[in-house]
Amino acid sequence: MARAAKAAGLDAAFTTDHPFPDDRWLHSGGHHTVDPMLVLSFAAAATSTLRLHTNLFVPAYRCPFLSAKMISTPDGLSGGRVIIGVGAGYLQPEFTALGADFDNRNDHLDEAIRAMRAAWTGESITFESSGYTATGNTMLPRPTQ
Repeated sequence: MARAAKAAGLDAAFTTDHPFPDDRWLHSGGHHTVDPMLVLSFAAAATSTLRLHTNLFVPAYRCPFLSAKMISTPDGLSGGRVIIGVGAGYLQPEFTALGADFDNRNDHLDEAIRAMRAAWTGESITFESSGYTATGNTMLPRPTQ
């Protein structure tokens, strides 16, 4: 699909983030997805210039430091072609199934963005927030962009 998208003149391929949606949503028109970073890595390997975009990625589903590593890996391997679109998420049953906090998802999104940006510096960071603490941790390699 990535090669076909590029051949058709598209500049980017998109994926979304629903790791464990509830059946009610699925039966009312929802959809399953593949893991966004894995599929973007696969698309990166199949193309050389196609931009790799999440539409969208929900950082509140995961530890932001894991998200930072998940994002920086395909970005580095693709030569900096990853574009991350993030959002707070909206499926309460999915948050519940994943053990994520639905009620505070907007705050968690803001927090995750700060934590990911700090991790991407490649420097030792100290970062304390709800649910996780970094006290002198470093993430390498840095993303390309």
